[in-house]
Amino acid sequence: MPNYNYQFINYSHPSEQTNSENRRKVASYIGIHFRNRSKPLYRSTINSTLNAENQHYHHPYFNWTWTRHLQLSGRDHPVQAVVTGPPPQNINLNTTISLPPHPTEISRDRHGLRTDPFYSYPVDYVRASIPRAVDYWIHIYGPTHLIRPNLLSPDQGTSILQSYFQYALHDPVLFEALVAVSQANLSVQSWENTIPNTGVGASTTRLDRDTLYHYGQTVQRLRGHLAKENGYQDDSVLLAIIALIAVNYLSNDMDSLEMHLKGVRRIVALRGGIDKVGWPLILKPYLISIESFWGYISRNADTNTNLNINTTSQTHHENQDPSNPPIRRVDDSLSQHDNDNTTHCPTPLSSKISFLPTGFSRLAVTHQLSPKIINLLYRIVVQQDHINAIFTAGSAGDVNGANLEEIETFQDSIIFGNILSTSESAAIWSDRTRTQCYLAFEGALAKSQARLGIIPQKAADHIIQFCLDIRNVDFDELRRQTELIGYPVLGVVQQLVKHVNDIESGLGEWAHWGATTQDVTDTATVIQLWDTLSLFERSLQEIISRLSKLADTHRTTPMAARSNLQHAVPMSFGFKMARLLASFLRHRQRLKDVETRLTVLEFSGAAGTLATLAPTSQHPDLGLRCQRELAKDLNLKVPDIAWHSERDRIADFGALCAMLTSTCAKFALDVKLMNQTEVGEVSEPWVPHRGSSSTMPQKRNPISCAYISAMASTVRQLSASLFEAMVEDHERSTGPWEIEWIVLPQISTLTHATLKHTADLVGGLEVHSDAMRRNLDLSKGGIVSEAVMMELGKTLGRQYAHGVVYDLCRKSQQENRQLVDLLCEHEEISKQLTRDQLERLCDPANYMGYSEAMVDKVLALANENPEERKKSVV
Repeated sequence: MPNYNYQFINYSHPSEQTNSENRRKVASYIGIHFRNRSKPLYRSTINSTLNAENQHYHHPYFNWTWTRHLQLSGRDHPVQAVVTGPPPQNINLNTTISLPPHPTEISRDRHGLRTDPFYSYPVDYVRASIPRAVDYWIHIYGPTHLIRPNLLSPDQGTSILQSYFQYALHDPVLFEALVAVSQANLSVQSWENTIPNTGVGASTTRLDRDTLYHYGQTVQRLRGHLAKENGYQDDSVLLAIIALIAVNYLSNDMDSLEMHLKGVRRIVALRGGIDKVGWPLILKPYLISIESFWGYISRNADTNTNLNINTTSQTHHENQDPSNPPIRRVDDSLSQHDNDNTTHCPTPLSSKISFLPTGFSRLAVTHQLSPKIINLLYRIVVQQDHINAIFTAGSAGDVNGANLEEIETFQDSIIFGNILSTSESAAIWSDRTRTQCYLAFEGALAKSQARLGIIPQKAADHIIQFCLDIRNVDFDELRRQTELIGYPVLGVVQQLVKHVNDIESGLGEWAHWGATTQDVTDTATVIQLWDTLSLFERSLQEIISRLSKLADTHRTTPMAARSNLQHAVPMSFGFKMARLLASFLRHRQRLKDVETRLTVLEFSGAAGTLATLAPTSQHPDLGLRCQRELAKDLNLKVPDIAWHSERDRIADFGALCAMLTSTCAKFALDVKLMNQTEVGEVSEPWVPHRGSSSTMPQKRNPISCAYISAMASTVRQLSASLFEAMVEDHERSTGPWEIEWIVLPQISTLTHATLKHTADLVGGLEVHSDAMRRNLDLSKGGIVSEAVMMELGKTLGRQYAHGVVYDLCRKSQQENRQLVDLLCEHEEISKQLTRDQLERLCDPANYMGYSEAMVDKVLALANENPEERKKSVV
């Protein structure tokens, strides 16, 4: 197979369309990677190449991973070879086509256009996972899941695949979803390697960080898109939500799947029903199959109450035995799902096939559909009105099942949740994630102690198995125990102990060995703060990238510098942005410093002495050694000494948040002042109706700046309480520690929301250079009086020149005359300087000092690649 390097072209840009070399590349790419896919020789060449390189990537991987999912959705894999036995280990999922080295950050030319190899991506950031996920989608996911080769001709499939991919390249929402679902599929293998002998989606905790990032980005962009007027009308919204549902299915997150399904139903209802949506060869079949799948799962909920849905494959499909083909099997389920009380005779399967659409009936008679799928399809056909009713169900008052009469915190508020918080940060501080961190600690503790012989290996295995799946925790019981005890950790430990003891009496008593409640809580908090810092860093990088562009674009755009709210001297707008950029660069370094000090394990026992792990003859430092092993398993640093009541690390995080948001608020304040009607030098990004007044139609209020200012002020006040929490009594405190539980989630979510608002504000800021120039002339030349004074001071003396120019500036304002004219009329000055010299001195553009050089200096710092950060284990 030819070894082609990918070079994505931004074909929406006019210069790219007219470039003959780019047109050749595009034509070559389409010809090789789309049109030829239907040719058997091309497929066999791919397979032989993969097999020769021992890369079980293309077909074996998919047959093993996706067999049940494909049969559930009524589709078999297009390749007939089926891999049996255990899944292949260490599958190399790298593309067989070499990709160019991926840059660590986005570079742009002087016109602001991206110059990296993947600049057709509709996202303004670079992650190393994106090219791999896109390549995977083009070669694997799209052809096997989108094209549906059993239902469409090769030409139809190729056309759909091309159109879908081009649509994604022009729509950030759909592109993020495409990457998320591809990355989720790529992470399936790591789940299997971590939890052997389990099926796809055996744990909701196995989604990798790249999947979670793009999943969160998709949700965030969807919310922004749906906030627009008629945003729900775009097909990309439904396509993106369907991709999210696929990710939920993979991770066995049925709660989120149901939530997204409710959203899909509402959108389809708003669009007038399922027949009104676009992409009929993709959207309608997907919507019907998802609804049918969910209906089947819901109807069998009672029989699956204590089962992992993803491990009960016989519930959803049955093995196809050639000696007993499914076509002849008798339906066993249709009548029991009817709502009336009459007795039905089961309809023969052969009769049901005659009701199916042509494509499905062809699949059925060739034994490519299981009886369960045939029954589902038959039910859809004969109950089409019922299906349409499902899609039009729901009321405007029911927003994702929320109770609008209950008081909401800003993190989970339906109205303010996406303004004063972010989905990513709120997820980190959710009860679910906090409990996952507790389980991570307990599992890692058991693992390290078993290695050292402190607890039996058998006990450790069962403890770890419990801790790997958050669904083992009964949250209703945990709530009751927390309300009773006062701390959630003991409630989790009690459930863990009971679960393991139920397997074998006494084994569960080895859980939580030698640890105390604060060890678990503090370590969980450290992990949550670590993940929060990751969010901060990404948003910081967006701000830095966008500020760099602003500073570079306006390096020579003159404007008035202001001192005490008065005109001072000229400077460039790029210089103003570069100063702000330098502040954020310092914050980026502070973040790394805080992270270094923060990511430290807490495991010291009741009073910090680790007395519960007494030394042995074999391990005279057993407790300290266990501490080191646990820190290694959790990817944290070993503490020098216990820090139960020494909270400087946590206060350090709060101080960082206060400084970060204060810098954002300083920028917002400047924007508010420059946005005043009589100033008009900048405006917030234009979005129809944003910042509108209920009574004054002309108003365009700086709403983002208002939120940034309010949130930053709140963060500063909340951060101060972390300094109160530092004043703790003795070795374990009575009260101050709990302050952190109250304020850290708020500080974290507010800070991330502030950074996101700031990034959006910087990215879409409207700069009015004509207004800047107009304002420079308001003082009739007085803004450059310093330049005149300094030049005259060389001959007349600085202090004398200051007095002369001061008087002329006053006269200029009183008589409404230009300063340069008065300078020329002054007898003493006219002897020293000609009019040409005075006019040059009075041109603000000539008196911006070293603004441009300083901008370049800061931009050079911004372009330095930041060091790669370590990641938490959760």
